Amino acid sequence: MTCRDVVEGVAEYLADELDARTRRGLDRHLARCAECVAYARTYRDAIRFARAAYAEPETDVP
Repeated sequence: MTCRDVVEGVAEYLADELDARTRRGLDRHLARCAECVAYARTYRDAIRFARAAYAEPETDVP
């Protein structure tokens, strides 16, 4: 696995939509690549923030 593979598969990885072989490959890569761990964390946080933004009724900014 390469960093490019992580970038291309991070959404499916975080959604647990990868086949077992691909997931193992990404897990191995993430175990040794701090940059990809940071990327995946940022991606996960962006998803969480977006979900939170739509979880509450829309209000005007004061």
